[in-house]
Amino acid sequence: MKKLTVFLIIILLSFACSDNDNTPDPIPAGWERITSPTGYKSLTDIEFLNKDFGVISGIEGTVLKTENGGLEWQAVNYGNNYVSYKVFVLNENEFYLGRTGLYKTNNGGLSYTEIGNLSSFGATIFGINFFDTKNGLICKGGRVFKTNDGGLNWEEVYNGGFCDKMQFSSNNVGYISGGASWDGMSYGILHKTIDGGNTWTDIGDIKEVYEWEIMSMDFITNDIGYITNFNKEFFITQDGGVSWYLLSNSLPRIFKGIVFLSQYEGYGLSSSSIFKTIDGGISWKEDYTNSSFTFSAITKTPDEKIFVVGNGGVILRKE
Repeated sequence: MKKLTVFLIIILLSFACSDNDNTPDPIPAGWERITSPTGYKSLTDIEFLNKDFGVISGIEGTVLKTENGGLEWQAVNYGNNYVSYKVFVLNENEFYLGRTGLYKTNNGGLSYTEIGNLSSFGATIFGINFFDTKNGLICKGGRVFKTNDGGLNWEEVYNGGFCDKMQFSSNNVGYISGGASWDGMSYGILHKTIDGGNTWTDIGDIKEVYEWEIMSMDFITNDIGYITNFNKEFFITQDGGVSWYLLSNSLPRIFKGIVFLSQYEGYGLSSSSIFKTIDGGISWKEDYTNSSFTFSAITKTPDEKIFVVGNGGVILRKE
């Protein structure tokens, strides 16, 4: 009888292990999977105006918006079957979508109009920033263009290397970064403006910055900012980019996005994992991973929620 009991226990344990192997890993504590109203259509970018209102862009003309802090999302009309790579929210009625062209809505997403005929040359728009309805900038084809008439006309204000990230920490102070990597070679660029984007100064002419492509960037004030590069290194500046300090030379992955809630707490996004630091970037611990996803963008809300979007319509939210 004792041998039979042991045999039955082994059989039951084997079934239990088999069931566990076929069950998706549970979402870690603090993270929540939000349902996308467009099902499995992949999502490319996300931005919040305030703690309640946010917009997501995606493939096949996908545009989603939320009015309750990302707990629920509704699809709004785009009118084009394009992939939108970048979104910028000016207010709840006016927001912008970028691909090769720049599209704007004035009615909360019910309809869109292409502005500026930017799609006439085929480079992708990777950065959008508007200060008000008239004045704004885009990063397209490694160059920066500025408008002061709502996007009808654009003036080139930067053409110094391939930039694909743009962030303004205030109306006057902003940063662009990027670079390129190919065939074992890599270089980085980093420029700064202190006049609202009219002129740009190279602050990447130090070895730590220009040696490798800058893969992600986040400035939490005009002076305090973070960058990661293609060599899995993590740097901090506390003087607006005049000097940089290496805090880690062995990031767990190449980060495609970073966001910091404070000088100590931050999140790094790789293709299928999210990492967290609580010591300002010195060390990183995996906070969420799922190999079936390919993440595309990470952002934070003013009330310190973290959102991640990606392929298959995935929307993740963390309190």
